[in-house]
Amino acid sequence: MKVHIIVCFALVAGSMALASEGKKPYKGYKVYRVEYETDDDYFALAELRQDFDVFHVSAEDHYLDILIPPEKDDFFKSFIEKHHYNFYVLQEDVEGLIRQEEIELGL
Repeated sequence: MKVHIIVCFALVAGSMALASEGKKPYKGYKVYRVEYETDDDYFALAELRQDFDVFHVSAEDHYLDILIPPEKDDFFKSFIEKHHYNFYVLQEDVEGLIRQEEIELGL
């Protein structure tokens, strides 16, 4: 739960900075957690780390959290399934989370 809060805070902070610069919203973006078993698996995930925003990596617990834009969702899922990694959605609606946080913070 603590990690989820940290991930969400990073998303909100980053989105506020982007919003102030007039950047695009996060409509349709999701945060996935990808679990891996070995160091080799971790290094194989380097391809994803180059193409997407990775918010949290836990070498001890063998997972990483990745922000995926909607237009790359199918590519991401096929890559993960092809390599037989376990994954699940941490945050289904990043834009909704950002809006909720902005409301709570009075922004």
